Amino acid sequence: DASAADQASALRTMEGQVMGTPSYMSPEQAQGKISELDERSDIFSLGGILYKILTYHAPYKGKNAREALEKARKRLLQPPDVRAPKNLIPPELNAICMKAMAREKNERYASAEELKNDIQRYLDGRSVSAKRDSLLTMAKKWVLRNKVAALGIAGAVIALIAGIAGAVLYEQQKKQETIQQLLERGSQLQAAGDFEQAEETFFSVLGLDVNNAQARQAIAQVSGKALAMKNKRRAQEKLKDIDVLAAQAAAITTDIDRLQQEVMRHKAALKGHEDFDAKKPLWDAERSLLSKQIEKLSNEGKIISKYTEVLSLDSENPAARAALAKIYYDKFRDAELSQQRGEMAYYRELICAFDDGTYQALLEKEGTLVLSTVPEADAYFLFRYVEGADRRLLPVPFSPAAYQGAGSQQPEHGFDPQFARATTGFVPVSTMLAFTDFNKLSRHEQVQLPQGSYLIIARKQGFLETRIPFTIERGETTEMREVKLLRQEEVPPGFVYVPGGKYLSGGDPRAPYAEARCVKTIPGFLISRHEVTVGEYLKFLNDLESRIPGSSERYVPRRSVESDFYWQKIGSSYHPSFPLNWPVLGVSWDDASAYCKWLKSQTGGRWEFRLPEDAEWEKAARGVDGRLFPWGNYFDFRFCCMVDSKQGLREGPDPVGTFALDESVYGVQDMAGNVCEWVGTFFDEGKNIRISRGGAWSYGDENFARCAGRNGASPSMVAPFRGFRIAVSLKQ
Repeated sequence: DASAADQASALRTMEGQVMGTPSYMSPEQAQGKISELDERSDIFSLGGILYKILTYHAPYKGKNAREALEKARKRLLQPPDVRAPKNLIPPELNAICMKAMAREKNERYASAEELKNDIQRYLDGRSVSAKRDSLLTMAKKWVLRNKVAALGIAGAVIALIAGIAGAVLYEQQKKQETIQQLLERGSQLQAAGDFEQAEETFFSVLGLDVNNAQARQAIAQVSGKALAMKNKRRAQEKLKDIDVLAAQAAAITTDIDRLQQEVMRHKAALKGHEDFDAKKPLWDAERSLLSKQIEKLSNEGKIISKYTEVLSLDSENPAARAALAKIYYDKFRDAELSQQRGEMAYYRELICAFDDGTYQALLEKEGTLVLSTVPEADAYFLFRYVEGADRRLLPVPFSPAAYQGAGSQQPEHGFDPQFARATTGFVPVSTMLAFTDFNKLSRHEQVQLPQGSYLIIARKQGFLETRIPFTIERGETTEMREVKLLRQEEVPPGFVYVPGGKYLSGGDPRAPYAEARCVKTIPGFLISRHEVTVGEYLKFLNDLESRIPGSSERYVPRRSVESDFYWQKIGSSYHPSFPLNWPVLGVSWDDASAYCKWLKSQTGGRWEFRLPEDAEWEKAARGVDGRLFPWGNYFDFRFCCMVDSKQGLREGPDPVGTFALDESVYGVQDMAGNVCEWVGTFFDEGKNIRISRGGAWSYGDENFARCAGRNGASPSMVAPFRGFRIAVSLKQ
């Protein structure tokens, strides 16, 4: 239809397109360079017409239009007097024609008027600008020699001059029509939001009229938006590159998990005295692990860099901003779990920089506690763990109602002043457990709580007071349904109850042989509040000796496997050289297991005494929140029995329970110090090494006091720093 034809006409000289007759095209038009077209391009075409008048041939001729166009692009042009030597072309007209058809635009006539004037000067017998010789004299001689030819050419040139005037007027009209069509098309594209095409169209107008005010104004309006569109498209292309990096990141993480397990297997199977050849597989695995960890950091850096590049092109790109907010939120959570407060503050700022509100809301969002016990408790009392003056985590009485009205989550702002003051002293955990209406919860209550670590104590007449630690994650529901309450007679004296459920395991890079962080779920169990003492172990040995003389000797505490007994035997009984309230030490895993069997027989099999399993020991020590030490996340030698815990030379442990601050959330004591303890779990797949946990009186490195730390030894090995405590399985 007409509109389609008009549109095609308006766009016929778009950049890269070639419209027109190839034989008379300027080089720039033949190459489709619309931005370079101007009045001098038309001068070239007029020169082509003069060329044909002088030579009777078109400037560019080929077997077909394509060949002619190729010659026009390359300007394969012979001068008129070379192309038609028999025509006796005047040098002046030859020069005028070649100047009009010069390759470079700045060498052509500036306007059709200038071309017309030069031709007129030739006809008037005056010198022309294209040739500065003594033209008048040469013209006269030529006319005398070639009167007929001169008259013929003169007539044709006069006709050309008239044609030039008409052609100039026609071309100007045609150009104005094209400009108007391009302006209208550009406005349509601008209104449709296609700013890139609109910008190109308005630039096409400037190619025809460099001073066109309407086009310049329109370009000023759309250029920024056009650039934004281009950048958005480039940003989307870069996001595709990130998909490849993300896939690589997943593969790297899988490799790291595998190599970590491989390193742990090698370490568990090796003994320190083994030669280098035996240790080479471990070293190779460690090198590979380090390489993968470096690769992971590098990959992560590339991903962050790519997202940053995307935002440099499109600052509001939602995918990039959301991805960076997610990356920094995950890093914030890692820092939070490892209690790295500086990193937490750093990543929180980065979250705010890129977040659309999603993660900020999550950081501030409360969680929900759903709790029920079997049987139903008479009362529940709520405590929140906050950092005290000595940096231990203390269970401060907490009320959701008081929290809702508080200006801060810190206990000294908004909470009951009586309980706020309690955090300023250096007191054992047990003295903090205040039970009042302030922190009493209604039964069957679903409680909204801020993110953090908490403790509920359930009380019921005739039942053991039960400690139920839990964590509240932002925006999540913590369910602890049907937590079992135990009757007091179900629990042997000196034992505490650890309810079953989930807890955060491992994940401490400074703890020796720590496992990777994970969530474990284990059944409830009982564990002794203190390590087995010298006095308790003495009863075991003397009972064996009284029944079968000589049968106890293999279990006597000793310095080495075969000799150097610590205790003397006088008659049929043993006399220990240590205080009776010390933890027993110098016993093997086999000795500890034998003691558990004996203790079971002493109670008529009522309780299944055994060594605690590895996961049980860890949960009893650190609760469920992943704390680094039984008391919190900061170490001090005053908190537990280690080599520097008191002045002077330490020659052995302290009586059990001496370090009251070395107490877990369940009330278990001495799990960070005094003696490290055998547990029932094998360290290695070959089942040759048993795990031991905790720090000891002879240790000077705080890392051994970390709850996630583990060590291993042969079940027959003894050491002056190793003892044990007992666990009991619950009847289902």
